[in-house]
Amino acid sequence: LTNLNLTGGTLQGSDDLNVTSAFTFGGSTSDAILRGSGTLTTNAGVTTTLATNATSGPDAYLDDTRAWSNFGTVNWVTTINNGLILNGTSTFTNETGGVFNVNVTDSFSDIAGTGTFNNAGTLNKTTAGDTDITVTFTNTGTVKVNNASGELTLTKFTTNNGIIDVTSGVM
Repeated sequence: LTNLNLTGGTLQGSDDLNVTSAFTFGGSTSDAILRGSGTLTTNAGVTTTLATNATSGPDAYLDDTRAWSNFGTVNWVTTINNGLILNGTSTFTNETGGVFNVNVTDSFSDIAGTGTFNNAGTLNKTTAGDTDITVTFTNTGTVKVNNASGELTLTKFTTNNGIIDVTSGVM
């Protein structure tokens, strides 16, 4: 797929999906849900907008056994309490060379559920507001926290074979 816009509703199936240009996930007044099996791959050079800021309530969901491998850049933008929900045994992997930018400005946002977040690339937290990652989290890449008034909490931080860089802020 050149572009994928999943701003609300459900995309379900077992096929692998490969995005080569742009991906928008969330941003509507209803939940955006990607479910089933197979892997979504966002290639190097792809910019993903993870927009969970429409109204209080809608989130972006990765459900069932669906995996997402990110080789590009994910910009998570929200101004209210919403997040990325990893349900079932779903897995988000920020691959080597991938970048996941936490650009949330509300008082609290989260990555929650029963799934797993693997970071082999770079996870940046540079904005005010507290962000909790409550799913199983492994790091073999770099986690950077550089904000004076925000906090990044990793509730189930199971493995760190990478770099943790806290310039300012709290982790």
